[in-house]
Amino acid sequence: MTTDMGEPAATVLNAPRLELRDLRVRFPSTPRSRAETANGSNRPSISLSVDQGQSLVVLGSRQDELTLLLRTIVGLRRPASGDVLLDGRPAFHGTRGVQMVARDSAIPLGSTATEVLKGRARLLGIDPGSIEKVTSELLRKIGLLTRASRSIRDLTQAEQHRLRLAFGLLAEPLLLCLDLPGSAFDIEGEGSLQAHWSDLLARGGSVLWVSTSFGEREHATNRCARLQDGRMLWVRESRTIQTARPTFEIRLEGSVDATLQRLTTETFECVTGSSFDRNRLVIRFATEDQVDDFVRFCSEHRLRLRGLARQRASLDQLVPPIPESKS
Repeated sequence: MTTDMGEPAATVLNAPRLELRDLRVRFPSTPRSRAETANGSNRPSISLSVDQGQSLVVLGSRQDELTLLLRTIVGLRRPASGDVLLDGRPAFHGTRGVQMVARDSAIPLGSTATEVLKGRARLLGIDPGSIEKVTSELLRKIGLLTRASRSIRDLTQAEQHRLRLAFGLLAEPLLLCLDLPGSAFDIEGEGSLQAHWSDLLARGGSVLWVSTSFGEREHATNRCARLQDGRMLWVRESRTIQTARPTFEIRLEGSVDATLQRLTTETFECVTGSSFDRNRLVIRFATEDQVDDFVRFCSEHRLRLRGLARQRASLDQLVPPIPESKS
């Protein structure tokens, strides 16, 4: 099937509806009362759903708790009780169409990105005649094509996480589960993630992910849920959530140009503060638009931004108090 322009039409996805029904997860770090310890059924349960074409982020203060929840949802860990359902049927590890991008999954460091991706493509049963084209295109989309023949050991941590994203995308997921993407991606990875994310949702796929803070991407999701000590405190539409004391910053680490440091304080009145220590530059802005203006300025003056990141509101800055919701 092609479009009016003669280009291949995007495949329409039919993502299953994900439902967590009275799910109880064994969180080792979760405080439990004596009654809960004696009777496992008294552990707090989690109930929520993600419909086709929707994105949902689960917010929490503990990374290990969030990752454990995600691993339980995709079937890598058994729940204490309750159900994980896809279109009303029990989910299990390896369910077709469900892919998790883990921030700490093992990668063979002695191999190249091309070798690892091609090996995964063969395991997924991709047509041998298409593997070269499919893997090259995916490497191009995540910005690693020029480094694909280098040992993975020589890639930065952020580049290695982009490769993990490629593993998940290679399987053409219907439901993409992301483990703390905000803490792992660099600016190139953020752009690649956003492009794939938007394309997946536009075609009817779904995205579920976890985060320890609330920022631009979290606000752009359909819904947010708040997890604390094993309990789902609330689920709410993301657009209704605001943050107190909004501040934004750019953090650049490694090879910070002295010219860039000087220009930030001399050219931009919107800079509310900055600090420079060896190879680390932190610039603070009052609004998100000012951050975008600064990034555009650096691009026009050919000033390379390496390791750019934006400040994200901590969970205790979410306002106003949000009523509890079950769905």
